Amino acid sequence: MVFKVASRLRFLVLVICLACVLPAGAFASTYVPVGDDAYNMLFRLEAEGLIKTGLLDALPISRREMQRLISEAEGNAALIGHLNKEDEQDIYLLKERFGDEQEKVKYIKPLDEVYARYVYASANPRENGLNYSPFANPNGFVYNNNGDDYGKRSNLRFGFTSLADLGWFSFYINPEYRYTDANQIDLNKLYGVLSAFGLDLEIGRDSQWWGPGYNGAILLSNNGDPFTMIKLTNDRPALLPWIFRYLGLTKFTVFVTKLGSDSNPPNPYLWGLRFDLKPVPYLEIGLERTAELGGEGHPAGLQTWINSFTGTGENGQNGDANDPGKQWAGGDVKVTLPFSFQPVQMYFEASGTDQCGPYPCKWAKLAGVYLPRILNFSRVDFRAEYATDHVTGYPNVWYSRGIFNYTYPADKDLIIGHHMGTDSNDLFLKADYFLPELPGRVYVSYDRERHNLSGSPEPIQNETSLGMYLYTRDHFSLNGQYTFGKITGIGTEDLNINIFSFNIIRYF
Repeated sequence: MVFKVASRLRFLVLVICLACVLPAGAFASTYVPVGDDAYNMLFRLEAEGLIKTGLLDALPISRREMQRLISEAEGNAALIGHLNKEDEQDIYLLKERFGDEQEKVKYIKPLDEVYARYVYASANPRENGLNYSPFANPNGFVYNNNGDDYGKRSNLRFGFTSLADLGWFSFYINPEYRYTDANQIDLNKLYGVLSAFGLDLEIGRDSQWWGPGYNGAILLSNNGDPFTMIKLTNDRPALLPWIFRYLGLTKFTVFVTKLGSDSNPPNPYLWGLRFDLKPVPYLEIGLERTAELGGEGHPAGLQTWINSFTGTGENGQNGDANDPGKQWAGGDVKVTLPFSFQPVQMYFEASGTDQCGPYPCKWAKLAGVYLPRILNFSRVDFRAEYATDHVTGYPNVWYSRGIFNYTYPADKDLIIGHHMGTDSNDLFLKADYFLPELPGRVYVSYDRERHNLSGSPEPIQNETSLGMYLYTRDHFSLNGQYTFGKITGIGTEDLNINIFSFNIIRYF
């Protein structure tokens, strides 16, 4: 078995050392992992108008912030006086799981979750030798899952999570056993959080998601492996002083990580900065930047970092000794209209590259709409989302292999941003049917990706999934899904893929 432990444990040791110099009185908290089904419940409650102060376009959020939002939803529900059963179900399930998260209460949970996952795939595009589009997701129908790489036939995952909130210091650990073609034990996530002066300093291995997109995010998603990083944020939204209070609730996130020796060039840095604003309860705005710099053969001194942060220079033109690397920037907006007859949430995201000088250009775009119910039929919700990074006249400009490649880890070619890859578009549709009597829900989704839009051939990837979530009153969660996928336009024969998955989680 392969153990990837030592380098990640060093980060936890660093956190403990820093904790010794922080003032007492602050309270840190671990984070609800990106991809957790709890976020789906929050999104629905927000779209219904029951959550008004959450900033949910930069994930993850802390467990204490999760508890605050649950209390807010419950309080607003009491003011309304009557809720549909589906919203009651979501509040109930969230309280069952996170209701014991209280301010200024220290605790250690040796077991927070224990889970097992089985996945059967009849084929794998990577194993079939397909390379039908530069930087298309190499696994085809497996994405947004923290870089987990399923092989053909049977795959087994088993793991648990442990966490502790010790006042100004908290930590989270998630070891996982994986069987695909061989046995492997990995520290899937491992981090510590220090809290002081209203700020959280996270050091370790974790995933992030930036933007309101549900099926993908342009600049930062959990499609690749979790980063081993240093991150600073104010997880709880705050009002800025003076005239800046008119910006409303604000949140910022800044991080830096090193991508690894298998990147191009080896060992580059990636950093990112995001601001989230909520000037009014039903409008959320995000501004974001990411950049790669340094690596073997490229400068990484102080002036290079200054140039990268200020956007000075472009990709080492004219032999710039302080080449600021590759940069991306953009923003997003989300509008929630919780009308009693038909609530609706709309969002839009756009990001550009640095290839036109100091301002972003060659934009990738994402737009979506979410209906938490259909008129008075509260058992059904619906989401439609469309994304594209095709830029006419500039093939493969996004995530492409230039001076820096936007993948992590590079040996898997997993894109840090949207899983559709470069020069592609993606149409995603999803509907849930809620079963509050169980409680649980069934869902159906459809995803259509078109690749290599500037060239020929033009592969098309169609994916249809049917699944179910079921929650029991003894803290079990069951999730099963069947996916049928087809890739056409790759040769004389289409590639059909069947994927079955089953997950069981026990919460403590």
